Order: sequence, then C-alpha cells, then structure tokens
Amino acid sequence: MNNDSLLETLQSLDPGRYLRNFTNENVRPDGRPMHQARPTTVVKGVLKRNTAGSALVRLAETRVLAATTLQVGRVSASLPKHGEVEVNASMGPVCGPRFRASGRSASGGGSGSGA
Repeated sequence: MNNDSLLETLQSLDPGRYLRNFTNENVRPDGRPMHQARPTTVVKGVLKRNTAGSALVRLAETRVLAATTLQVGRVSASLPKHGEVEVNASMGPVCGPRFRASGRSASGGGSGSGA
C-alpha cells in the first residue's frame, strides 16, 4: 500500500486523527504551511450577456463562477419608500476532480449520486 492510499484510508476511518497529523506539524494536507494561502486569481466580467456583473475566481484547482443580475420592480402603493432585495444561490449538484463541468462522472457513470 503506497503512502497516498494509507492517508486516504486514515482520512476515511479517522478524519480527526488525519487532520491532527497535519495541524501538529503546522502544515496543510497539500504541504503548504498553515499561514500560506492558495494561489488565487480573479477575472472580472467573464459573462458579457444577461448579467450586471460576473467573475471567475480560481483558488488553486478550485474554480468558482459568480454572476449578478438586477431587475427593477414596482414599489407597493402601501409602502412606497420600501423595497425588496431577493438573493438566490444556484450551485451545481456535484463537484470534485472526478466530475466534468457537465456534472457527469469522468468515469462515464451518471451524476455521481449513486442512483
């Protein structure tokens, strides 16, 4: 059994001990010191249509696409000085290295939900 397999087994059987091994050494599982952030890039305005603003953020191998939209509504006659703010979040059903952007497993099996 190689070292990576051993760490994966320890992580699944005893996640607390797995994390303590790193915190005791003051390093993260990827080898970075605890005080060092992951490399980060932000690209603004990646979506040109149907958004008031957008950004693509990359933290090491993690990517996040954020977009904002704006819709002006009508005020209520009974409360003309009050308005509304509605916030919605939409997140894909899966994430991780074994999934493609389409949400399908890179190994060819469905959505990864086990169904």
